[in-house]
Amino acid sequence: MELQLAYCDDEALVGQIFIPKIQAEFQRQGVRAHVSLVSSPKRLLSLVESGKTFDAYFLDIDMPQLDGITLGRHLRERAPNAAIIFLSNKEEMVYSAFRVKPLRFLRKNRFEAEIADAVQAVLLSLREVERKTVIFEDGNQVYRFSPREILFVEILNRTLIVVRARNSIRLRATITTAEELLVPFGFIRIHKSYLVNLQYMEELVPNLSNGYEVRLKHCP
Repeated sequence: MELQLAYCDDEALVGQIFIPKIQAEFQRQGVRAHVSLVSSPKRLLSLVESGKTFDAYFLDIDMPQLDGITLGRHLRERAPNAAIIFLSNKEEMVYSAFRVKPLRFLRKNRFEAEIADAVQAVLLSLREVERKTVIFEDGNQVYRFSPREILFVEILNRTLIVVRARNSIRLRATITTAEELLVPFGFIRIHKSYLVNLQYMEELVPNLSNGYEVRLKHCP
């Protein structure tokens, strides 16, 4: 499996210098990684909000419109386990940066000396998160979810819909695959098309069809 990483820097030329070095260091540590260069922080945020997932984020701090620390905070809200690495030449920003709980703060002028430790931190973090996540594969796209953030899963016209409080993700997978992955985390299959997270189940309400409707917390 190849890791998918995002490198966000409004100076694309700088990214083109650092990205090969990041990929080379992951390779040296035995892991294939593809790094996507995103030159706009708002574009990266939009990608994530639309359902695009990355295994780790390398974020420049000093960017116009939306600085890297603010971007990191927004990413953290959407993905609490996100592996975030900040980059900057402004060492005085390190204290502000750590409010977002990044794995590392890389100084650009010390990049080659510090990148190995940063990559090692990313890999350790991903291994820890992987023990608490479920992974769906849809072609070349890999989706990682924390079971506790999933309200329920629905299959509709051969599309699996993973519903979370903040958004829904659609992917090509079967309800049987979802059941195998999620039942160990407290999900039950209440219908041939639905898996529900028991921790969010609030009540069963009788309906006019002599059946029941399930009401979940955080659902309208």
